[in-house]
Amino acid sequence: GTVVGWVTSGGYAHHAARSVALGYVPSGGLEGGGLADGGFEIEVLGALRPARVLPEPLFDPAGSRMRA
Repeated sequence: GTVVGWVTSGGYAHHAARSVALGYVPSGGLEGGGLADGGFEIEVLGALRPARVLPEPLFDPAGSRMRA
């Protein structure tokens, strides 16, 4: 595998019930390397874990779920 970016932080998002990692991928790293399709791995404490790019935020920016 080729390194295409860096994870800067991560943790468990309790409200979304999933692990989340934030990081940087140069715009060229998104083309043709499977990242646009979501297929890549990140290294967590020395182990590779499957990951994907989320097209939308995990939270509800408009607050519509909270008001329902």
